[in-house]
Amino acid sequence: MKKQLSRTRSVAVVVMLAVALVILAIVWNVAGKPFDKPAAAGDLSPAFQLMDENGHSISSADLSGRISVLSFGTTWCQSCSSEDAELEKFYTAWKDKGVTVLKVDFRETPLVVQLYKKQQQVGLPYAMDRDGQVTLTDFRVVPFPTTIIIDQHGVVRARFEIPITQQDLEDHIRPLLG
Repeated sequence: MKKQLSRTRSVAVVVMLAVALVILAIVWNVAGKPFDKPAAAGDLSPAFQLMDENGHSISSADLSGRISVLSFGTTWCQSCSSEDAELEKFYTAWKDKGVTVLKVDFRETPLVVQLYKKQQQVGLPYAMDRDGQVTLTDFRVVPFPTTIIIDQHGVVRARFEIPITQQDLEDHIRPLLG
């Protein structure tokens, strides 16, 4: 009986180790190097290439020379949806002042985003991160929403891992405009 119990415990330990290794392998595969630090204030922004919801290319090179606000999220994230109203107000007020606002949608289809934008009456531009590469690996975004402000020279100036307001954005953007 003791031998059977000891054997059962050994099997349980081996199974738990195997499960832990599988989870680590999945995290490593999905997110690249899982222990790299995220793009933070002062870092050079990672280069990226995405498509908007209409299939047009958007890259970091396209944003060069402009202040950029990248807001990472999804249509099903409630905090992201509540932040969209603030982003929309900011986008409307600042789009003609040298500031680009881009919502980076995580792993959803263009149709889902188009329906969401119509239902929520959102006009700000969306970029589709269909495979999650830009979100998970390049910018190391984990919580949604995460908003990153990048200056005209491609340097990350601020990173918010909470919902932000129009006022938060304006407080960080004004000093960058000089």
